[in-house]
Amino acid sequence: MENRSFDIGVIIPLREEYRYILEVAPQIDAIEHEGSYFYVLDFGGVSAVACICNSMGTLPALQTTTRLLAFAEIKLLVILGLGGALDGDIAVGDVVVGEEVNEFQANSKAEAAGDSYEIRYSGRHWPLQFSIREAIGHFEFAAAASFAEWQADASHDFQDLAIPRKEEICSELPSLHIGPIASGNTVAASTAFVEEVKRVNRKFAAIDMESAGAVSAASDRVHPVPCLVVRGMSDHANEGKKSLDEQGKRAWRRYCVRNAASFLKHLLAWDGFKNACSFNVATHNTFGDLLCEAIQGLKGSVGGRWLLAVTFEYYFHGPHATAGGSIVPMDVSRLRIESTRFSMLLDEADAARQALEASRDVKSAVSRFASLAHSFQAEFKSAAIDSLLNDFDQVAAASMCPDDGNDASATLLLQAERLEEEVGLEAVAEYLVEVGSAPAAVRERLVQTWAELKRWGEIVCALKVVPFEDLTRSELENLIFAFAATGDGRMASTTSVTHKEKYTDKAAKLFQQQLAVQFPFLGGK
Repeated sequence: MENRSFDIGVIIPLREEYRYILEVAPQIDAIEHEGSYFYVLDFGGVSAVACICNSMGTLPALQTTTRLLAFAEIKLLVILGLGGALDGDIAVGDVVVGEEVNEFQANSKAEAAGDSYEIRYSGRHWPLQFSIREAIGHFEFAAAASFAEWQADASHDFQDLAIPRKEEICSELPSLHIGPIASGNTVAASTAFVEEVKRVNRKFAAIDMESAGAVSAASDRVHPVPCLVVRGMSDHANEGKKSLDEQGKRAWRRYCVRNAASFLKHLLAWDGFKNACSFNVATHNTFGDLLCEAIQGLKGSVGGRWLLAVTFEYYFHGPHATAGGSIVPMDVSRLRIESTRFSMLLDEADAARQALEASRDVKSAVSRFASLAHSFQAEFKSAAIDSLLNDFDQVAAASMCPDDGNDASATLLLQAERLEEEVGLEAVAEYLVEVGSAPAAVRERLVQTWAELKRWGEIVCALKVVPFEDLTRSELENLIFAFAATGDGRMASTTSVTHKEKYTDKAAKLFQQQLAVQFPFLGGK
């Protein structure tokens, strides 16, 4: 069966949420494929296929997304359902769209704290594609009629809510919020826990349990799929969560899911959003051109292009001085927590970003980012910081303007070597995953790092979607070990046969012998 094509694929955490979504986007068809079930939904003028996780958490979401992407070719992945609000200005019933998903529990570290310990979070980020974020940010004004229709639908549902004093809990007209979403494997129902999570990023708007898994599966591919997280806020992730969930036989939950689904349906009806997602025809991204112009203008500024990329969420690392005095890349969320100065730098850069978005004045933006980067660089007074910022600049230029002629692979690999020497392999894996592994040499380095860490499952997820002929020799050999180590004997045998047919030198024969010793069931293949 050939892959079917749809505009959007929708990941829905629970059957309960799916039932409420069907009230907004009716089911057209149900398809069984290799033991999984997929549902074609009516979201209006776009084609949509959905899959249900059936349980909460990042792993079920990752597995469900992997099955969906194996079944269908899609242009946009949407994670749709309920979430908990982390911002006091966000009310129950409001809708939050994730401008970034942060798996806040990823790469956590338990550190000594007197006679006890404390958890230091680092996180792993996936930003919303800029053109999509830009369109959603203008939805209320550029498509005012559609936005008003969404609010009218919500108002009608609100009137039907048979819950006493409901006006004290939420507004009749919901609001749209665009902000970072924290995602992890913990049900948030504690004010103290929320405070701990917001140490990672005080700007978190909402929290959920599935987005990180789904976005990881869609992003960690040779051809990544853009992702959009749409969550209806059913609680404030605090001690009142259980009470709200139970009111009116889960009436709040139904209301909030319908708000999120209705928002998505009206958004999908707008040509501006469809163009941003390339559902219709590819459109020229004017703002993208402005960013490339800014990149060009910052060529003479050490760290300027890096700061621009961090601010517009194309890059997620900054310079960190180790105990030994070396300068290595570190995740910006961790740096923000550890360094007040770095946090202030990001706040100032964010103000410069907002000014550029409002005025489109590239010349002023270049001047401002160059000044901020120069002041930051000058505080270190180190040749090492200059070298690392120059490396960051190259990666930033390649990330934001791929046609600019910059090949960042060599720079990324050099930074990976520095990290391995100063911090270790885990830091290398984290870094290469976050900067993206699509360039062949970078992907190969990431796979080799995972192999040394014996993280076989991640190798399988990353490489099983790549045609065998596109794999390097090292990747193919690591994939064979990964299939065998994870118990997939059929695929281990298939890839082993491919290796035998493709490579016949002495080294290949030694590899096959080593494989047969470690996994005897492959010996006769």
